[in-house]
Amino acid sequence: MYGQQILIISHDLELGQSLRALLPSDAEVQVLSALTALGTPISPAHSASLALVDVALLSGKPLNLLELAPLQAMPVVLILPESLPHTALNPLLAQLHVLGVLIPPYTTDTNRSALDAAIRNAPLHLQKVELEQQLATAQQRLDQRLQEINVIYTIGKSVAAAMSLDEALPRIVSTAVNLTRAEEGFIILQEEGRLYLRASHRFNEPDAAPQRTPAKDPVAQRVIQSGRPVMLKRETKLATGNLVQALLYLPILRPGGSTMGVLGVVNRERAAEFTEAQLFALSAIADYTAIAVENTRLFGEIQREQYRLHSIVEQATEAVLITDEHNCLLLWSRSAANAFGIPDDSAGKPFLEVLQHAQLLELFHQAIEEPDSPQGEIVLPGGRVMNAQITSAPQLGRVVVMQDITKLKELDRIKTEFVQTVSHDLRTPLTTIQGYVMLLDRAGSLNEMQRAFVRKALDSLADITDLITDLLDLGRIEAEYEMPMQDLQLQQILKEVQTRHQNQARELNINLEVVPPETPLQVRGNPYRLQQALGKVVDNAIKYNRPNGEVKLDTEDTGEHVIVRVKDNGFGIPLADQAHIFERFYRVILPETESIRGTGLGLAIVKSIIERHRGRIWVESAVGEGSCFTLLLPKNG
Repeated sequence: MYGQQILIISHDLELGQSLRALLPSDAEVQVLSALTALGTPISPAHSASLALVDVALLSGKPLNLLELAPLQAMPVVLILPESLPHTALNPLLAQLHVLGVLIPPYTTDTNRSALDAAIRNAPLHLQKVELEQQLATAQQRLDQRLQEINVIYTIGKSVAAAMSLDEALPRIVSTAVNLTRAEEGFIILQEEGRLYLRASHRFNEPDAAPQRTPAKDPVAQRVIQSGRPVMLKRETKLATGNLVQALLYLPILRPGGSTMGVLGVVNRERAAEFTEAQLFALSAIADYTAIAVENTRLFGEIQREQYRLHSIVEQATEAVLITDEHNCLLLWSRSAANAFGIPDDSAGKPFLEVLQHAQLLELFHQAIEEPDSPQGEIVLPGGRVMNAQITSAPQLGRVVVMQDITKLKELDRIKTEFVQTVSHDLRTPLTTIQGYVMLLDRAGSLNEMQRAFVRKALDSLADITDLITDLLDLGRIEAEYEMPMQDLQLQQILKEVQTRHQNQARELNINLEVVPPETPLQVRGNPYRLQQALGKVVDNAIKYNRPNGEVKLDTEDTGEHVIVRVKDNGFGIPLADQAHIFERFYRVILPETESIRGTGLGLAIVKSIIERHRGRIWVESAVGEGSCFTLLLPKNG
């Protein structure tokens, strides 16, 4: 609690003495003359809980009490002489903390009551003044902290947007210097075991410039090794010979915890210490420095990978097109640009707008609509043929790869023509041979061994004839001969397939079952070829089955397509063979199937027929459990 210390300032010492009678007897009272008060600054010893101030004129001029600085923080009671009007108090009332006014005659009870009230309120007023000062100091500190937070937030956004150290580090150093009001600031990074000064800045000088200069700083080396900040608050001579008044070094820590460098601020001439609050603020800025270094490293790696990918794609001999998840072009090879006339400024443009090739666009639409990777042949102007496949990566984009198969197509055409010519020319002599062999028993009786030879010869002739028939058939299908399309009732085709193969199944003790569709299913296709395709799949399911086995045909309507499944519980197909069974002349060799006759062309013919109907075929199988061949046919062809 404040003591009863009262100060009386008056040019009239007798007035001062008479005012003592109005004050409490235990009050400590000190009287100063106006001349003494003006000529000698009031010392801390004169600080009191209340001041009584005489505002009388001095040498014809009003007393300038505003020069008495301690009075402005002290509660006062003004002593108004008779010679001054009340309006003379206005300037003082506005500038001083006035608790009362004494008017002559001064020793009245009214003045006594006013003094008593002022003495009671003076401690409360002094407490209020002190609280206001504390509040102002706290507000000042809060404003400073908010300013620091705003600076940290601003530099954080700036660092996050910067993609190079030459851009980010000078900003960070300038911010550290301005925030701490330091004379100098710098960033030292450790690269390959050596220290390099990467940015520095002096207060009130132009912005820092990026640099990469070898540095020798034992304090920085110590901070890197320990991973802890160093703050010196006294004049220190460093090992480098430099004299500093204060310094603050903070470690720049990698995400894994190791130290990559130092953020430092120093005062070389000005004896101004750095504070714990500044250490805290610079710690956040040091963290942003680490983020900037890591972002730059990651961005550099991404750029290198992008350049590598771009170079690989651009130099690829295949025609390669890469899109993003929005189907906009990202990369393309030089061969693709030449083949499709892609302008150099097509990056980021929609694939469907840049590419104008009808077959490629149709294939790309299939990739958008279907999850699988569609493939097909694309004919370019000039007759070049490309084998195209589109692979989709969810939420990433698509890759189109096209190989030039023009020469392979030409070789395949020559081979097909050769096979067809040879096959056609062989049919007549084979038929003649088969006829004469069948007439041998009419030329004379044959013994049992001769009849066995004749049977083997006829079986071999039948195999060759079947092979030639299949080859000719495959050539016609691939050349799209004899393939007129019409609307068909699928259940009728299934019934005819069942009728044709029922005796075969019965002879091999196989149960052949056809599940009719619940509602009539209509597809558009060629009736002979669809019967042929389904017949060959059913024929295989019967042949490659066990006695008492089962073969089942069922259907499913998916809306735009019809699915036909042929299931059996036969020998099954090894996984390694499943990718090749639709190739020409490929046969699955198992101990159970070695004696079964076949040309290896049946499933190749089936695949060609289904693809000519714009459908698909695939297999699911397990050895020892059986197989399921699925045929997908569009309703509208």
